Amino acid sequence: NLIQGGIDPCLSEMTSLISLDLSFNHFQGNFPSNTFRNLTSLQTLLISDNKFGGILSFAMFANFSNLQDIDLSNNMFEVNTETPRWYPSFQLVSLNLRNCGVNNYHGRVVPSFISSQKKY
Repeated sequence: NLIQGGIDPCLSEMTSLISLDLSFNHFQGNFPSNTFRNLTSLQTLLISDNKFGGILSFAMFANFSNLQDIDLSNNMFEVNTETPRWYPSFQLVSLNLRNCGVNNYHGRVVPSFISSQKKY
């Protein structure tokens, strides 16, 4: 769709949403984590190939117990999975962080929550 700008905050009202694919657009700026905090029914979040930047704390997904697929690839994120310390309630099937800075402030370590992922 090549949508530009930011994500509309009204998305936060879609609390029963289970799949969201915003890939291959021109969204930019910081990822609006506050907009997503109420979308705890999400199973799939695909936001690859946009122009999002800034620091994205993976702890924002801590209460997303249904989450199975996350694709944040090909953005300008600094993905922080280590602080604050958290324990996921989800079991991922797919995680794509390609071309994201992962844990740059923590020595680029593999996300520690990976060890709790035992579904498949």
